[in-house]
Parts: sequence; C-alpha cells; structure tokens
Amino acid sequence: MPHTQDDGPVEAPTRTEASDRTNDDPAFDLFRAIIPETATSEYQERTTTRTIISENVVSKAVNSSKKTEPEINTDRHYNPKTGLKVDRLFTTPGLHPFETVTWDKRTSRISNEKGKIIFEMVDVEVPSDWSQLATDIVVSKYFRKAGVPQIDADGTPQLNSDGTPVLGPERSVKQTANRLAGAWRHWGEHYGYFAR
Repeated sequence: MPHTQDDGPVEAPTRTEASDRTNDDPAFDLFRAIIPETATSEYQERTTTRTIISENVVSKAVNSSKKTEPEINTDRHYNPKTGLKVDRLFTTPGLHPFETVTWDKRTSRISNEKGKIIFEMVDVEVPSDWSQLATDIVVSKYFRKAGVPQIDADGTPQLNSDGTPVLGPERSVKQTANRLAGAWRHWGEHYGYFAR
C-alpha cells in the first residue's frame, strides 16, 4: 500500500504481509528471516506513539506562545529495556568537559582559487589542538550564522538600547557543542531513546 499524506503513520509490514510478497523480492526474504513478529508490532506502537507525541508537541507550541513564563520540560520518557545506555567515558564527574580543553581564539578565513576571501570570521573560539582546516570547516559549515544572543568577554549578555538581546552568529565551538548535544538529549528523552 503506497503511503500518501492522508494515510497517517507509515506501518511496517507484518510477517504475513511480507510472506505474501513474491519470492523474487530479496528485501522481503531478508525481512522474513531477521525481523521477528514482535518487532513489527513494537514498530507500529512506536510510530503511533510518535505521531501522538508530535501532535502534542505542536499543540503545546501553539498554546505556549500565549503564555508568559516558560514551562519545565516534563516530557522525559525513558525505556530501560531497549533504550540506549550511554556510559561516561572521557569526562570526570563534577568537572565540565569544556574545562578539560585548552581553547584558542582564531580567525577562520576561506578563499576561492583566485585568493578572494569568500568567508571570514574573526576571534572564534576553538580547541587549541584543532588544525586550521578543522576550524574552517566547523566555523563555515556548523556554526549558526544568526539568531544567537551575543555575550561580552566576561560572559555578560549584550543588550540593545531597548533591553533586547543583541543577536548574531555563534562564536565558539562550545556554543555549537551545547546546541547539538542539547538537541540530541531533548529528542532522545522526548521519544524514549535512552535507557535512563
């Protein structure tokens, strides 16, 4: 059955549906061989749950735009049986990982074949053991270029004359790492991808 926009969540074929396929389809032979029937029902449950959660997230986003105070995230879901367990490896309890890295301020500059500068950002903060190429790639491809509240050297937020934050690009790998790890943690907890 082809999926259209109005069909709702996509469902994995059951073992019966897979066995109804012709024998000349190697993908379904592989499916029958390695996917237990319980896995397809778990997939269907997760897909339905994700659809319900997605609808709730959209509803909360629409309704929260009317509220003045932020809500505490209570949408944390853990799956102790099948969730991903992440063990501490390269960090020490009580010590922020950024404190274990030596940081440098650099200029990231990318030129075309004629030597004309096509991208430049001055005073970006990167780990001191990174190469210039690594710096240029992260700054040009992964840093957010707008909408990030700017801070002074002492960590004080910069404000406009009307009291609103000054917005601009990310200026440190710390900001990028926090943004990415925060997003992965948020969605992992929201959808129950983690064991704890």
